[in-house]
Amino acid sequence: MEYRNVVFYNHFGNGDLWVSREFVKTMMRLFDADNYYYSHTKDHHIFFDIPELSFRPLNDKCLMREPYVMFGDTLYINTWIGWAYGKYVFPGVSITLDNYKRMFNDTISLIGDTYVFDKRNIEYVPNPDYSYLEDNYVENINRFIFNNAGRTIVLISNGEVQSNQSANFDFMPIISQLAVTYEDSVFIITGDYLGKPDNVVLARDIIGKQEGSELPEISYLSQYMDVIVGRSSGPFVFAQTKLNYSNPNMSLISFTYEKQCAHMLKEHESMAKLYWSSATEQFAVLNDIKNILGGKVE
Repeated sequence: MEYRNVVFYNHFGNGDLWVSREFVKTMMRLFDADNYYYSHTKDHHIFFDIPELSFRPLNDKCLMREPYVMFGDTLYINTWIGWAYGKYVFPGVSITLDNYKRMFNDTISLIGDTYVFDKRNIEYVPNPDYSYLEDNYVENINRFIFNNAGRTIVLISNGEVQSNQSANFDFMPIISQLAVTYEDSVFIITGDYLGKPDNVVLARDIIGKQEGSELPEISYLSQYMDVIVGRSSGPFVFAQTKLNYSNPNMSLISFTYEKQCAHMLKEHESMAKLYWSSATEQFAVLNDIKNILGGKVE
């Protein structure tokens, strides 16, 4: 069936939108339409490399608890994994690709198609095309990486967690201790830090963007990291890309309540080294990072 419009929609966060992108790209090929839209509440720049996907505000047809809605010649597809109360997502566990595959397979079947998402999970990890990013921001990042060649570079997503997957402990004392212990390393942070040490740099200062979401640019920046630290939320989710998971020289450290939601892939599915910790107390978090970072610093 051909539709006039296919509208993907999601009422929730940046991470939910980012995880959905490869599924959305496939469904844009599956469902023929004159126009494709994504309705959400975030900066549509996070879909920077899908120019045929336009933004449309959420409306009353975007029903949060329905898998899809047909209205006239427009098909609305819900991409939020929590729409079915507990069928695909459980307490503390949400961004597992196996659950996303199950959800979208059920949705497609309900719509009346037979397509099945059955490839390896790595094929559904976000795979952005960074050539669509603005040249000046890419050049700023490339210049920073070139100027710090030979140093261990660590990206820390230290902003507040807006999900129930992780604890909102204060990263500032941890970053301070890491900066002192590894003074020849560079720590890039995604949140604010007043009075930071010289080897701690704000991601926004590297990118040089004055307005709009920096998450796609942080994703681009992440490919040059030795270590990425986060809590399965915010910029850490945007650093989870097919490129990074395919890098055997990269380590990703995730602090979450449950191991199942620490990373999009499991250890055996990833070439990058994946680490998980349930620590929430600052000293324990610091030690866990040191145990991994110590092996990266000569």
